[in-house]
Amino acid sequence: MINTGNNAPTNATQTKERLYAQLALSLGRMSRAVSQTADLCEQLQIDLHAMRILAGLDAAKYVLIFVTMPLVEEGIEELITDYPCFLFSFNKVHDRGCPVES
Repeated sequence: MINTGNNAPTNATQTKERLYAQLALSLGRMSRAVSQTADLCEQLQIDLHAMRILAGLDAAKYVLIFVTMPLVEEGIEELITDYPCFLFSFNKVHDRGCPVES
Protein backbone atom coordinates (compact mmCIF):
# COMPACT_ATOMS: atom_id res chain seq x y z
CA MET A 1 0.00 0.00 0.00
CA ILE A 2 1.20 3.51 -0.83
CA ASN A 3 1.66 6.11 1.92
CA THR A 4 -1.24 8.54 1.53
CA GLY A 5 0.53 11.52 3.13
CA ASN A 6 0.22 10.47 6.71
CA ASN A 7 3.01 12.58 8.23
CA ALA A 8 2.57 11.48 11.82
CA PRO A 9 5.95 11.46 13.54
CA THR A 10 7.27 8.06 14.29
CA ASN A 11 8.78 6.98 17.56
CA ALA A 12 12.28 7.13 16.01
CA THR A 13 11.69 10.70 14.77
CA GLN A 14 10.50 11.82 18.19
CA THR A 15 13.54 10.25 19.82
CA LYS A 16 15.86 11.93 17.30
CA GLU A 17 14.25 15.33 17.90
CA ARG A 18 14.46 14.87 21.66
CA LEU A 19 18.15 13.97 21.43
CA TYR A 20 18.86 17.00 19.19
CA ALA A 21 17.08 19.22 21.71
CA GLN A 22 19.23 17.76 24.51
CA LEU A 23 22.33 18.31 22.39
CA ALA A 24 21.35 21.92 21.76
CA LEU A 25 20.89 22.50 25.51
CA SER A 26 24.22 20.84 26.27
CA LEU A 27 26.01 22.94 23.66
CA GLY A 28 24.42 26.08 25.09
CA ARG A 29 25.62 25.20 28.61
CA MET A 30 29.08 24.39 27.27
CA SER A 31 29.20 27.70 25.41
CA ARG A 32 28.35 29.59 28.61
CA ALA A 33 30.96 27.60 30.55
CA VAL A 34 33.65 28.36 27.96
CA SER A 35 32.70 32.04 28.01
CA GLN A 36 32.86 32.12 31.81
CA THR A 37 36.23 30.34 31.71
CA ALA A 38 37.55 32.94 29.27
CA ASP A 39 36.37 35.74 31.58
CA LEU A 40 38.03 34.05 34.56
CA CYS A 41 41.27 33.62 32.61
CA GLU A 42 41.24 37.31 31.73
CA GLN A 43 40.72 38.20 35.41
CA LEU A 44 43.51 35.80 36.34
CA GLN A 45 45.88 37.63 33.96
CA ILE A 46 44.97 40.94 35.60
CA ASP A 47 45.49 39.47 39.08
CA LEU A 48 48.84 37.92 38.12
CA HIS A 49 50.02 41.26 36.71
CA ALA A 50 49.03 42.99 39.96
CA MET A 51 50.85 40.31 41.95
CA ARG A 52 54.02 40.83 39.87
CA ILE A 53 53.85 44.56 40.56
CA LEU A 54 53.24 43.99 44.26
CA ALA A 55 56.12 41.50 44.48
CA GLY A 56 58.41 44.00 42.76
CA LEU A 57 57.41 46.76 45.15
CA ASP A 58 57.90 44.51 48.16
CA ALA A 59 61.30 43.44 46.85
CA ALA A 60 62.28 47.09 46.42
CA LYS A 61 61.20 47.84 49.98
CA TYR A 62 63.25 44.93 51.34
CA VAL A 63 66.28 46.07 49.34
CA LEU A 64 65.86 49.56 50.75
CA ILE A 65 65.68 48.18 54.29
CA PHE A 66 68.69 45.94 53.63
CA VAL A 67 70.68 48.92 52.34
CA THR A 68 69.67 51.38 55.05
CA MET A 69 69.79 49.13 58.14
CA PRO A 70 73.60 49.24 58.45
CA LEU A 71 73.40 53.03 58.26
CA VAL A 72 70.85 53.16 61.06
CA GLU A 73 72.85 50.73 63.18
CA GLU A 74 75.99 52.85 62.74
CA GLY A 75 74.11 56.00 63.70
CA ILE A 76 74.47 57.64 60.30
CA GLU A 77 70.79 58.46 59.95
CA GLU A 78 71.59 61.69 58.10
CA LEU A 79 72.65 59.65 55.07
CA ILE A 80 69.24 58.01 54.92
CA THR A 81 67.60 61.38 54.33
CA ASP A 82 69.94 61.92 51.36
CA TYR A 83 68.45 58.92 49.54
CA PRO A 84 66.01 59.97 46.82
CA CYS A 85 62.48 59.71 48.08
CA PHE A 86 61.42 57.46 45.21
CA LEU A 87 62.92 54.71 47.35
CA PHE A 88 60.25 55.44 49.95
CA SER A 89 57.35 56.13 47.63
CA PHE A 90 56.45 53.81 44.79
CA ASN A 91 53.41 55.77 43.70
CA LYS A 92 55.12 59.11 43.12
CA VAL A 93 58.71 60.21 42.60
CA HIS A 94 59.92 63.00 44.90
CA ASP A 95 63.37 64.41 45.59
CA ARG A 96 62.73 65.58 49.14
CA GLY A 97 59.97 65.64 51.69
CA CYS A 98 59.66 61.99 52.69
CA PRO A 99 57.52 60.31 53.83
CA VAL A 100 54.99 60.66 51.05
CA GLU A 101 51.29 60.51 51.77
CA SER A 102 49.41 57.68 50.11
